[in-house]
Amino acid sequence: MRTAPRTTLLPALLLALAACLPSPAGADGPGSAPALKAPAPTAKGGDVKRIGAAVPATAALPIDAVLADPDGHAGKRVVVSGKVRKVCQSKGCWMELGSASDEKAPTCWITFKDYAFFMPVTTAGKTAKLEGLVSVKTLPKEQVAHLEAEGASFAKGKDGSARKIAIEASGVELGL
Repeated sequence: MRTAPRTTLLPALLLALAACLPSPAGADGPGSAPALKAPAPTAKGGDVKRIGAAVPATAALPIDAVLADPDGHAGKRVVVSGKVRKVCQSKGCWMELGSASDEKAPTCWITFKDYAFFMPVTTAGKTAKLEGLVSVKTLPKEQVAHLEAEGASFAKGKDGSARKIAIEASGVELGL
């Protein structure tokens, strides 16, 4: 039995291996990586950055609707929109959503389901649409102090505790 010379086997082997490796993004052919897609446009024509799970295409309640009746929304899934007022400056693990950038306007505390994603720390000032579960609870003064050290603000009671209206978001769309 005769075998092929090594000089012809090596290039063929290298070509076979190369076909199994991913190509640069956007290249065509076997093993090519998927091309990166630009953010989808919003109804107003701007770009959107999607983070976490897909947000339903339904109309969003203004965040003020939840803030006006937090106990009526507690335990319910909602789709809301508003203005990002603040974001955790440590790693983006929470944000405050309000109807306007005014520091005195009420806000809703937003965290992210299963701690699975975070917001860019530069998100403040952007508009957001999100889906999530509403909760209302009282934070002890130690937790209030910790969150204030990260940039949060609360209307505190005499004992330093604060009532927190929160949404645990499963997905967020940020207007860019």
